[in-house]
This record gives sequence, C-alpha cells and structure tokens, in this order.
Amino acid sequence: PTASVDCVVAVDCAYHFSTRYDFMKSAENLLKDGGSIALADVVLNKKLRGNGLSVGRSLAAVAANILGIPSQNLVSADELKANLKTLSFAEVVIKDVTDEVMLGFAEHMCNKARRSSGFGIIAPLLI
Repeated sequence: PTASVDCVVAVDCAYHFSTRYDFMKSAENLLKDGGSIALADVVLNKKLRGNGLSVGRSLAAVAANILGIPSQNLVSADELKANLKTLSFAEVVIKDVTDEVMLGFAEHMCNKARRSSGFGIIAPLLI
C-alpha cells in the first residue's frame, strides 16, 4: 500500500531490476513522509560511462548483458544521484566502497573461474 513503510532496503540487487529507476519510483510510493531508501548498488566508473563508444564501456555492456543487468541501469554515481533527486528523495548520499569490496569480489570470481568454465570469460575482466 502507498505510504506504508518507513524504509526500503535493496542490497546488491537494484541494478538487476528492469529498471532501477522504476524500482525507485515504486519505493518512493511505498515510503511514508520522511522515509528512507538504502541501496548497496553498482554504478559505472566515470571513465566507462563517458561520452562516445569506448572499449571499457563496450566491455561493461557485454558483462552487464551476461550478468542480466539492463542497459538502462549502466549509469554513473552522478546519474544515479540525479535520478533519485527527480523523485522526492531530498537528501541523497552516495559512498564509494569500491576499494573495500572489489578486490574480494575479483578474488571470488577468479576462484569460481578455476572451478567452473562458465566464469572463465568474466573473471579476467575483473583483474
């Protein structure tokens, strides 16, 4: 029901939704006045999101397709923040935790690649 919850939490999943923006609009409708949304999400590095077609952006698009991430969700942190501000989310705080997360994730993917040929294409992209 509309305006029925104080907080919406989405951990490591919103970038898979079709689309993340539609999810945020739905969350906005569910939240009571003064409610919050908390996301642990993935956004593109500014270098990958830059104008024009770059090799990095192309690889990101291929990886996103393999991982089931809709292309509309390939946005930078600045674009995500702008999207949230077009809704009623007044105070938007984004914290980059790449350094705390990606090394462990890359190691995990490499270990998976060693055990399963299905990840053999993706793992080298992460290192």
